[in-house]
Amino acid sequence: MATRSEKFRIKKSVFDAIRKIDLQRDKVTPLSLIDQYLTDVGPDDVDMLRLKANVLDIQLRRVQSLGIYKKLLRLNPSDVLALIDVGDLYAHRGQYAHAIRYYNRALRAMEQGHCNSGMYSYIGKGEEWITVCKGKANALLELNRTMDALKCILQGLQRTPAEPLLGDLLRKAQAHHAKTEIAKGTTARRSRGRTTPTAGR
Repeated sequence: MATRSEKFRIKKSVFDAIRKIDLQRDKVTPLSLIDQYLTDVGPDDVDMLRLKANVLDIQLRRVQSLGIYKKLLRLNPSDVLALIDVGDLYAHRGQYAHAIRYYNRALRAMEQGHCNSGMYSYIGKGEEWITVCKGKANALLELNRTMDALKCILQGLQRTPAEPLLGDLLRKAQAHHAKTEIAKGTTARRSRGRTTPTAGR
């Protein structure tokens, strides 16, 4: 049985090999390398499962990648990265309400102090907050829940005030809100301008 250091060395060699492959053109070799590792070392290796899901995602095989992300959540329901990835997949499908549920779970997990470790961990926890807030706010905007989106962005900016992505998203949400308010005003004026026909005498 491989020691921990041996596992890490083999895992790193797989990561390095896959970085050199064009994942759009070669749809077989990357998955073969990952599956070989999972067979030889262990089927529940979180880093390798996440790498496999990411490769499938890049190859637009999103049904398969979703199954692996959900396996990661069975192994660890507080896996923040898996929660974000599932949220992103549902958002990509246009299932924004489903996406928001997973983004909310990710936010709760982070508030409770959960964070990912291993080869996929973020350098700083702030990056996870940015990713979740961005995904959730965009999903809320798609559902025309502008005020909720603004609230979400402002919460993110409280944690990472200098983040340009959230600043850009804030301006997008404000523009969306202004456009919605203008549309409401136009509809109201049209309604007031309608007259009720009267019956002829």
